Amino acid sequence: GRKLMQDMLFGGAKEAAVIQASMAPDESAEHAAVQAAEVLATNGTLATDGAFQPPMPKAAETLSSERHITLRRNPDQNIGLGLDALDATTAFVDSIIPGSIHDWNNTHPESECLRVHDRIVAVNGISGDTEKILAALKSAVEWNLTILRPVEVRVSVDCACFPTLGLDLKYSPNGNTLLISEVSDGALRDWNARAQSYKVRRHDRIKSINGVIGGAKALLESASSADKLDLVILHYEP
Repeated sequence: GRKLMQDMLFGGAKEAAVIQASMAPDESAEHAAVQAAEVLATNGTLATDGAFQPPMPKAAETLSSERHITLRRNPDQNIGLGLDALDATTAFVDSIIPGSIHDWNNTHPESECLRVHDRIVAVNGISGDTEKILAALKSAVEWNLTILRPVEVRVSVDCACFPTLGLDLKYSPNGNTLLISEVSDGALRDWNARAQSYKVRRHDRIKSINGVIGGAKALLESASSADKLDLVILHYEP
């Protein structure tokens, strides 16, 4: 586990590469993130001997997809979004705290709500540059959003079978996930070659390692001496 995680760290998980963009009113405030139901899917796992095991049955809704929603925020309230700009082209919703978006979610159907872990691809026609997206979110009261909503994919890797995961990672010191910035030779590329449906790709995110959730540094530490890595990955399928 330590060798695998060192390989990831030196492959790109240095904090120097991080941009942290927060729209929360107070970064020290308790992050009472909205807990939304999430679809759980799997591509199968790599068993301890490296053999591929077939995928489990899928839930009714399996595909991550591009969605379009329109919401109107109260300009007299704090927005209440914790966002990161790690991938440079979209804004990732890391947390939702009490504020205008939290209130919107509480008073509208789920199909019209913004969720934790959504990636904001465009707002009011602005896309392709995270800084411009953030500026548009701050200035506009009505948001016409294009978002990507993830599917959870489970991957299990026996560290003894692979010298490296083959992932370059980035993370925000205050974030709760690890951004996959590149997939190269290693356990995950091998897993992708065997996968029957979802494939781990650039801009997916690691949500959990060996049952640990919350805090990017805690995720890395949980894998430092593990013999096996059980990953829950947020997969985005445009």
